[in-house]
This record gives sequence, C-alpha cells and structure tokens, in this order.
Amino acid sequence: MKNRTFSHDAFEVIIVDDGSVDNTESFVAEKTEKGSLNLSFYKQDHKGPGPARNNGIGRAAGEYYIFIDSDCIADENWLNAYDNALKKPVAGFGGPIRCNRIFLLFRKRSTIQ
Repeated sequence: MKNRTFSHDAFEVIIVDDGSVDNTESFVAEKTEKGSLNLSFYKQDHKGPGPARNNGIGRAAGEYYIFIDSDCIADENWLNAYDNALKKPVAGFGGPIRCNRIFLLFRKRSTIQ
C-alpha cells in the first residue's frame, strides 16, 4: 500500500489478525507509526477468512469493501482500478492475483510433504 496512487484519505485499511502466531501485531504497529494510512488493527481467535472479513466489515466506515489476503501483493493502481470500475453499474468483479514468492514456496512444500 505504500506505493499506492489513490489518495490516502479516500480509503481505510482494516487488518484483522485471525489468530496468527507471528509478529503481525508489532509489524502493523511499526507501520502505523511511520505512515499516513488510515489504518486499524484488530485481533481475534482463529476462525477463518469469512469471520475475519465479517469482523472487518463490521468495523468499516466505508460503503465498499475490498479484500486482500496476507499472501497477495496489491498493484500500486489497485484501488484506482476498483474506483474506476465502481463508477459504472457493476454487480461484482475480481482481478489477477500475484502472490508473494515466499508463500508460493511454502505452499509447494506443504503439498509435497
């Protein structure tokens, strides 16, 4: 999100930590201190992606919701593309997925073993 081209005051970032055991909370705290994003962090016991997304929606102030997972990388024009698409009548849409290499390696190893 740091290289985004969309105005930082036009969106909010809600991170729901779904029971991870890594350093997500401290990583987000560090980014919050350094950046200008409208960012909120919430932690919950592991319940899966659906409940985590519902938790985020319940706390959101916006009219539209766009989800991204921890193993995905958003293009710098990602929010602009959604904004432009929402100016036309649309029921729903998705886009290409580009995953972080470390997650791809992990997935390959976990399916082989």
